Amino acid sequence: MDFDFALVLVALTFLAALGWVYDRVMLSANRRQRIAVAAAQAAENGTSLSDDTLDGLNKENPLIDTARSLFPVLFIVLILRSFWWNRSRFHPVLCCQHLKSVILYW
Repeated sequence: MDFDFALVLVALTFLAALGWVYDRVMLSANRRQRIAVAAAQAAENGTSLSDDTLDGLNKENPLIDTARSLFPVLFIVLILRSFWWNRSRFHPVLCCQHLKSVILYW
């Protein structure tokens, strides 16, 4: 059985990116809405929100937090490994020769 590290790295980077986008689009709006509702209720009562209450309302899912933290690292590793570490897969001269043959074919 052949283990393809590049495929695993691309899949993990994609999943981490999905987690980051999901947090950015869906979950952060819900957190802001909960904080706004709690602040409005506290203003009605004439009190202010404590730090503990704000921390509780702003609590993040640990899995999403991990994905959001790992995404930049995985993305940088993917880019470096693709174009710098393994240069035999991307050789500018060979790429240009292939492109030239494709253009001549058309």
